[in-house]
Amino acid sequence: MSVPTVEDVVSEPAPGASEEAQLKATETVTKPWWHNWQKSEIIALDCENVSVPFRPKLGKRKWCNTVTATITTCDYDGKTKSYMVYHEPGTFLTNNPVTGFKSNTFINGRPIEEVRKQLEAYLHGKLVILHGAAGDFDALGLNAGDFDYFDLQSFWRTHKAGAMNETETESISLRSVYHHYYKVDIQAGHHDAAT
Repeated sequence: MSVPTVEDVVSEPAPGASEEAQLKATETVTKPWWHNWQKSEIIALDCENVSVPFRPKLGKRKWCNTVTATITTCDYDGKTKSYMVYHEPGTFLTNNPVTGFKSNTFINGRPIEEVRKQLEAYLHGKLVILHGAAGDFDALGLNAGDFDYFDLQSFWRTHKAGAMNETETESISLRSVYHHYYKVDIQAGHHDAAT
C-alpha cells in the first residue's frame, strides 16, 4: 500500500497566523490514500477456483488443490475483462452447485502461465481491490507484495464469542458483504467471477 505523502496530511496554522490562515488550515481535509490513483488505475479482481484431486507428484498433503479457473477484472467505469484457464475435462471436481462448472467448461481456456503473465502486466501500477486477496494471488501464482492492493476482507470483519467469552473478530465472506449491501445471496444460484 502507498504511504500518505506530506500533502495528504492536515496542516496546522503557524503560531500567530491570521484568522484567515487559521480557518484555511482547519478546513484542509485529509486526502484518503486511494486518491493516490487515478480512477483509470483502480481495478477490482475476483477469481473462481476449481478443486483438483490430490496428485502425489505435486507434493501436497491435502486431498485436493484449489486452482484458478476463471478471473474477472472490473475497472472504475464498470468495464470487465474475463479470463478462463484451460483445464482438461475430468481433471477437476464438478460437484460445486454454486459455480456450475461442468467437465468441459474450460476446454477453450488458456494456459495459466499465459493468463498469469497478461494479468501481471495489466495489474502493474494499479490499485487492485480484492476480497480474500491472499487466496486469489496464491491461486494465480502471483506474489501479493508485487502489487498495490486493498483487501476488503481485511476491512470488513464480524464479531464472534471466543473460547473464554471474549469478543474475537474473523474475516467476513464476500457473500455476506454482498448480501448486506444488495440484499441478494450471490450463492443462491450459479455465479462466476464477474457476478
